[in-house]
Amino acid sequence: MRIAGIIPPGETFAITRAAADPTVVECANRTYDGGEPAGYVDPDAFLKQNGNDAFGVFYIGGLGDDTTAWIENGTLLDALGNTDDGSYWDVSGTPEATRYHILQRKFDVCGGNSGDWNSSRGCVDESCSETSYALSEWEVINCANADQNGSNYPEPETQDAAADMQVVCGGHQYLCLDAPNSSPGEFSLMHPVTNSLLNINSNNLNENLSVSWSESYDSDGHDLHYTFVLYTTFPSQDTLFSASTVNEVDLSISYQSIYNLLGPNNSVNCYWDVFVTDLYDTTGTDNGPFFLQLSSDVEGGLNQPPTAFNLDLPSDYSLLYVNPSNLDDMFTFQWDESVDPDGNDVTYHYIVSHSPNMSNLIDDPVEFQDNSNLVSRQGIYDYLINNNLTESVFYWDIIANDGLFEQTSSNGPFMVYWVLDENPAENEETYLDLFISDWYIGYRSSPTYNAAVELYNPKEEPVDLSNYILRRTQNGSHWMESSWIRLEGILPPSSTYVLTRAASDLALQNCADMVEPDEFLKHNGDDGFKITHIGYLPESLSEDTTAWLKMSLTLDAIGYANNDPGSAWDVSGVSEATRYYILSRNMDVCGGNGGDWDASRGCVNDACDSTRSDLGEWTPLACALSPSPGDMPEGSDASTDALIFCGNHNYFCASVSVADEIIPQRIKLDQNYPNPFNPTTEISFSMSLKDRAVLSIFNIKGQKVATLKDGNMNPGKHTFKWSGKDSKGREVSSGMYFYKLTIGKISHQKKLILLR
Repeated sequence: MRIAGIIPPGETFAITRAAADPTVVECANRTYDGGEPAGYVDPDAFLKQNGNDAFGVFYIGGLGDDTTAWIENGTLLDALGNTDDGSYWDVSGTPEATRYHILQRKFDVCGGNSGDWNSSRGCVDESCSETSYALSEWEVINCANADQNGSNYPEPETQDAAADMQVVCGGHQYLCLDAPNSSPGEFSLMHPVTNSLLNINSNNLNENLSVSWSESYDSDGHDLHYTFVLYTTFPSQDTLFSASTVNEVDLSISYQSIYNLLGPNNSVNCYWDVFVTDLYDTTGTDNGPFFLQLSSDVEGGLNQPPTAFNLDLPSDYSLLYVNPSNLDDMFTFQWDESVDPDGNDVTYHYIVSHSPNMSNLIDDPVEFQDNSNLVSRQGIYDYLINNNLTESVFYWDIIANDGLFEQTSSNGPFMVYWVLDENPAENEETYLDLFISDWYIGYRSSPTYNAAVELYNPKEEPVDLSNYILRRTQNGSHWMESSWIRLEGILPPSSTYVLTRAASDLALQNCADMVEPDEFLKHNGDDGFKITHIGYLPESLSEDTTAWLKMSLTLDAIGYANNDPGSAWDVSGVSEATRYYILSRNMDVCGGNGGDWDASRGCVNDACDSTRSDLGEWTPLACALSPSPGDMPEGSDASTDALIFCGNHNYFCASVSVADEIIPQRIKLDQNYPNPFNPTTEISFSMSLKDRAVLSIFNIKGQKVATLKDGNMNPGKHTFKWSGKDSKGREVSSGMYFYKLTIGKISHQKKLILLR
């Protein structure tokens, strides 16, 4: 968000959202003495903060109207929170102070933290095991209407923020006159680019060398004095030329003055850099010095190398397959465009090697005019066959050339591993493997954070869990490379594996196969989770952890990377179902979604405007202690939820068996209602043709408990009640059960929950 306006010295500017309490909006609608706005009310959801969302102030002066430059090159002045940590942050010794509190900067602070949030909030060590008031820049103040005894203490009991605004709103008396001077901010060299060549001769002595850099800033409001320095380093550092300017980000140096420094027929290797001072402190550039070769009495002028660029596709550590069925396909290699600052055409040379240092090229470089290359799978296939290989590693890179200078990619070379085989990702049977059977994010308030996931082996043989990696995102970010788990052990057929965290309630820990001591399962409902298989990796990469993270095959997922749903994802027609619900996989599911979360959760269209239960693979079940479905449980006790969550499910993987001939029978089995239930629930189904129907109840061991109907039924909808008793009229215990409907040769089944 970019906001227009002027803030006078010693004044504050309040920002809020339109959904805030009227007293907060009133604060942001203040004006200064001259009538200018002293705040801003955002009509959208920019400030839809949960307490675990970071917030930063960036300086973009001198970057013009290029929004990409704002995002990539803006200078971070001040921040609250870290981008790689999705927790509610402790501040000044107060746990989870970034929600349900007022954080007010201490009055001896007169500048931003430049993004060093841990120092700003008073961390006592690098790991921030705790925070200290004495080390912090912040006062932590309870909200006026804080609930002293609530489960989310100190969450305000009402939305009325009038008393809080008496603390927040208005001009604070920061003691900035007594504060130490702040150094000018960092900035960057721009033109001429590094490794440039300047030839000066009698034909261009009347021209000038334009030197430029990005704008620095001074939070104290001082003028900025920039000094350009041109110097040599051999045999010792020697300044050849310097020039200064005030509050300007460029200067012009005449070729004549440079020629006078060189003398005739001379060549000197130089460096140039710029320093900025506010007359109290000095700051250097973040990318200097730049190399510049100067020559006199040589034809030419200023020649700059092509701009830096990156390789794009296929990404580093790509695993690709070639086989007789896909030899007609072409594969695209792509990279960013490089531009010559002097306006010359740039050509690209594509090079390939078996070595990461690009020695012993496999073939001569191939020249391209555009920033892409179509590679023939037939060519790869022939290379492997001719060299008696079933697989091989290749490294590729690009060299940009403007006729004088060469520029190799900034991030290459990239590795591509070609395998002579079918691609397992294109085989549906690949996904009939370990998948997520239950997902649970429940009570969340220090010190208890209930989170667990249950995995299921649908195979008829045991699986080696060391072939699987669990990964996560955080607040809609990328799949984190610093937070993952490799499983261990052997999981028998038709068995479950439960993972929870040490901060969860004991009821979850007691039923878990693994209690994770760290924060891998520190999920908020908007964090993605997936199972990936590393057993398909080539043997040479089987112990390469980078290959695990970049080349493994995704079997199943909840959520996406780079996609923040807000608080949680909607699933099967239920809003925000990935927190404060148990997500239970439907019993006719026997494999993962391959990462297609939208299809798995029942999206009605590509935009996922809504979800439907009949399209989804999941049944959301409200947590037992939630005041109403979707609310956070009122207590940390997860014993009832664990009863539903934990246990060996009996997935009927041949869920729908159809005779070889076409059967016109159409059947729909509805989810029982209510679910969970006590003491009675209703089960409905519909059928299009008269036939024998058998509706039975089974326990989690697959043992039949009761038969509700066994006989011929007419077409139409039918409803039966079950009161939680077995075939002998005895009450059965609380827990998960299955109901199975068989009509002719077609079977369907679903889960139901009995809570006494």
